[in-house]
Amino acid sequence: MIDKTKMNAFNHFEDNAMDSDPREGGESFTSGGPMNISVTINKQDQAFVSEEAQATLEDKIKTFIDNMFRRKADDLMKLQHKIDTLTMHLTNELDQTPIDDKAFKVSSDIDDHVTNDQPILIHVRPSAPDQGLKDESKLRRVLNYSDTRLWHKLTGGGDSRFYAKDLEKHTDIYNYVMEELQYYITYAQMKFPKLIHVKGGAIFSAPHAPAQIDGHNGKLHSDYTADVCQRPLDERPVSIIVAVDPFALKYLPNGNMMRKDIQKICVRQGEMVMFTNACLHSGDTNESNEYRLRLFAYLVSNEKDFPQNQVMLFDWTDDTDNATIQSAARPSEEDKFRRIEKSNSNGQGKVNRSHSGGRLRYATERYGFS
Repeated sequence: MIDKTKMNAFNHFEDNAMDSDPREGGESFTSGGPMNISVTINKQDQAFVSEEAQATLEDKIKTFIDNMFRRKADDLMKLQHKIDTLTMHLTNELDQTPIDDKAFKVSSDIDDHVTNDQPILIHVRPSAPDQGLKDESKLRRVLNYSDTRLWHKLTGGGDSRFYAKDLEKHTDIYNYVMEELQYYITYAQMKFPKLIHVKGGAIFSAPHAPAQIDGHNGKLHSDYTADVCQRPLDERPVSIIVAVDPFALKYLPNGNMMRKDIQKICVRQGEMVMFTNACLHSGDTNESNEYRLRLFAYLVSNEKDFPQNQVMLFDWTDDTDNATIQSAARPSEEDKFRRIEKSNSNGQGKVNRSHSGGRLRYATERYGFS
């Protein structure tokens, strides 16, 4: 039996179809036509909304990043101000002369507390042009190279290296040298605060002066006697050399290294090298056609540690590049003394045949090195 409801629906559909016949003036029914228009409009609206939302999101992200960096920059500026203030107060406590520690660049880091693994030599470069030496030209005039009362031959230097003997007796000159050294001395004492006693001086090399190690028969030296090693690490002496003119220094980075490990460091005008009592060193050749002037200072915790017109020469185990520092130079080795005395025939000094700590002492009349 046929369902009347389904029949009525079918008849209704058939009537609509006949009414839409083009031959009777009706319009054709295109399935889905109006729906396509609606979908196109929706897609355009969605694209517009999406672009607007993306632009808004980008603006918010940029604003967020700008605010974040602005806050960080403000925080960093506040932190830097605190650091600067703390540095200034600390410096004033150590020395009444203000010093800007940021003006220095150090090639080797060093802790405030001296340790066994600290570097024995530190190369210090002032980064600000108004720091360090104040007037190099005036220094050269004050330290007149032709003043025979002031300059005397330096150990290992022959006729080409000289030091200002008993500079403290020339009060005006000494005070001016110490004034020029003050910036560097203050910096050194910030690193080694227990080294409260200071003695300054000056040395120069003539044009084409040979290396000091050649005048010492291939030996390196220390500025201090072996007994300073009995002091605590942070109380052992330190030396500084400041370049009024550029110079070069040879040194052994570690006492256990070999002759072939000797290093050369070039120090430009206004720079400083600072090294401990453990640094075995020697002035290098002056390869220029000019006189080369430099200032120096000894810093000690006890005034007894100031060099008493002598340096400590160190023998090698043999004559090869693999030779190491010999732990003792025996007083009975007369040939070694004769070689040194022969090299010192110009009257620079004499060999002290006592041996402190098993090392050879070489007595000289000098307060300089390099």
